[in-house]
Amino acid sequence: MPIKTIVFAIIPLLLLLLMSNTVASVQTTAAVTTVAMTKTYENSQYGFRILYPEDWYIAPKNTLHSMEFLYYGTDTVIAFVAPIGTFLDIDKHTFLTIGVTPVEKSLDKKNLKVKPKSLDDIVSDKIKFLSSPDASIGSSDISREIIRTNSTTVGGNPAKQIQYITHLSGLADTFNIDTYMIRGDKLYTLLFTTGSFLVPETLPTAQKMIHSFQFIS
Repeated sequence: MPIKTIVFAIIPLLLLLLMSNTVASVQTTAAVTTVAMTKTYENSQYGFRILYPEDWYIAPKNTLHSMEFLYYGTDTVIAFVAPIGTFLDIDKHTFLTIGVTPVEKSLDKKNLKVKPKSLDDIVSDKIKFLSSPDASIGSSDISREIIRTNSTTVGGNPAKQIQYITHLSGLADTFNIDTYMIRGDKLYTLLFTTGSFLVPETLPTAQKMIHSFQFIS
């Protein structure tokens, strides 16, 4: 068989193998992504569900014999924790919490009527707090640097996000995304925290979790 004929016969086979490998790679990546988000948390009291990765876990609430209780504030409903680091490993610590509170009210200075705060008002107040000395929790060694704010949609509802870095003197920085949305008379707050050097690894997962949030009632 002439050499040209052999070459022309081989090229289609090589292209077919290349395409097959590419498709297989894409399918494998998709499968890994699907497997990573197989768990579902559902809360009937507040009417929402959210997906989370296979290897993340739900922190026990207020377990006195461990550090887990630190994940829960007064209004925290649930806390999801990545299996890397703890509160003692600031550079690796990664978690996402969901809190629910009544929407705050304020006095309208124009008509002197009390009304619920808007999402813009809530985010504006939060930014002021993060930028103030009060956000240091009694320590001048803690400061926060606002990176950006943006509008998005979560669970079919308008939402606002604040991205910022927390600087801890003598410790590694942490990266944070606070997501706020209002439904009815409730404010839903999703707080994501991770070590600043882990952002490329952990942020895509957190974003998938946030955007998987859905109201069920």
